[in-house]
Amino acid sequence: MQPEPVPQQVLAGRRALVTGGATGMGAATARALADAGATVAAWDLDRAWDDTPEELSDLACLPADVSSSADVARAVQDTVAALGGLDIVVNNAAAHDVDARHPIWDVDEAVWDRVIGVNLTGTFLVSRATARLVKAAGPRGRIVNISSVMGRAGSRERAAYAASKAGIIALTQTTAQELAPYGATVNALCPGLMLTRRGAIFASGSDGGRDGIDALNAMARERVPARRPGLPAELAALVVFLASDAAAYITGEAIGLDGGMKTVFVNPTDPELP
Repeated sequence: MQPEPVPQQVLAGRRALVTGGATGMGAATARALADAGATVAAWDLDRAWDDTPEELSDLACLPADVSSSADVARAVQDTVAALGGLDIVVNNAAAHDVDARHPIWDVDEAVWDRVIGVNLTGTFLVSRATARLVKAAGPRGRIVNISSVMGRAGSRERAAYAASKAGIIALTQTTAQELAPYGATVNALCPGLMLTRRGAIFASGSDGGRDGIDALNAMARERVPARRPGLPAELAALVVFLASDAAAYITGEAIGLDGGMKTVFVNPTDPELP
């Protein structure tokens, strides 16, 4: 089931950036923003653009490592040159620890540094580098940060990822306070299980293909009240709404997109929890 189409051109004349935009939720968000009338730049690691998705061929697809301040500074310059300015920033780029799940006493420091470096430090670096542009955009200015249901409740053997996503929520609230006087808004989205390759790897432990998707669907049926994973298009539609004038009075929020998962996720007595 796909979400209803967003009304056309609600973002006409606006310039948007999506990090981690080559695949999954990022690609869906970049496409949805463009379909809503925005001019869009999508960032991702250089290798991610080896095969640019056809649905993004009309966008400005730029290489960038969000964990590098020098890379972020260069990519912001390239983005502003390509778009003529910037109004909307979607911090979606993420690193995961699903291939290195351990209790806290066994977490490798290199894994911690990598996940925190991309997820939290990357969100900070991009926000810092673009905040003056968003501030100058005034009531058109938007930052949307992609956190996670794990940023609200944690998850066993996912210390780095959960901590990074919790930090994003705090950063969102702080940045929202700082930009609110200028009319710009800052919000976070907290998705649960999502129908992406990374979601399939999380569910299966290794496989991002058909078997992994089957494992993801099975996990959702067991643990999500809605009995299915979320769709990238559903997250993208919510980003478009938050970027629109209709969401001008919503700021500092961490909005769930989890099919009701958080209503059971924080209950340690639930026998169906992992």
